[in-house]
Amino acid sequence: MIRYATEKPAHYYHDFSLFLYNRQEFLQTKHTDVTTFYALHDENQQVVAQIHVAIDQHKRQAISLPQSPFGSVEFSQHIDDAVLSYFIAFLKETLLKQLVQSIQIRECIPVYRAYGSERLSSILQQQQFVVQQTMTNHHIYVDSTPFASKIHKMELKRLRKCSKAGFSFQQESLHHITGIYHFIQTCRQQKGWSLSMTLEEVKQSVAAMPAYYRVFALYDRHICVAACIAVLVTEGILYVYAQASLQEYNSYSSVVSLLDGVYEHCQKHHIQVLDLGTSPTASLQYFKAHVGGIASQKINWLYTVKAL
Repeated sequence: MIRYATEKPAHYYHDFSLFLYNRQEFLQTKHTDVTTFYALHDENQQVVAQIHVAIDQHKRQAISLPQSPFGSVEFSQHIDDAVLSYFIAFLKETLLKQLVQSIQIRECIPVYRAYGSERLSSILQQQQFVVQQTMTNHHIYVDSTPFASKIHKMELKRLRKCSKAGFSFQQESLHHITGIYHFIQTCRQQKGWSLSMTLEEVKQSVAAMPAYYRVFALYDRHICVAACIAVLVTEGILYVYAQASLQEYNSYSSVVSLLDGVYEHCQKHHIQVLDLGTSPTASLQYFKAHVGGIASQKINWLYTVKAL
């Protein structure tokens, strides 16, 4: 028997692995009040589904989650479709009683949840959710194949150029997060791009959950020419939150060499997916495809109360 609630007994355990963005430690760094909805299997003392939402009473909207790359529903791979559907219905019913007029669910890309993304999409549509926005995302599957064998010949040429120039890859200590952040910020500002998190927000997240963060850099002797901040969202998925390279080194396309090092790091640590994220420009999408990125769609779902 499944019970639906907004509270759970402390001793109940999740019958699934939580994404980093849905962990309490991460949510606390956002300083955003969230309401959590649960599907509980009381006999087994399990949480079989859950979702966090931030409710804006002024705008009468609920979002899962507004300050994270995604939020969405997490659920057991053993859950029945009927239970998942009732859970979404419970979410809607409870929020509508609070006079919420719209519910946005910011879904992850399918590779994060191979066993259930299609099921969830189908159920959301049955529950009158519609696609509000789609964004193209790229990820690389990490296996025994070398990075150089996955990339386009043009990028391979650039990778060899960086190698010939003697560029060196390094995983930096998290103590260097401030310097790396400023490097990335400066490089991105030159292109008219911004970062979704402030330095203080990044530092708070790293301080709260240091085991989930990685910092990588590429050097031409003592000059940092490219760098990235990455997040271990699950045990097997590393997300490149932000990357950038010096404009003066554009002819080298040094990010290719940087990603080669990150890919090798994933191989050594048994990480199966390197998530390159969404892209603000078509040229960046093109680049990510050239370095072996596989395109998929990141979807925001929306339910809106229809006027009578």
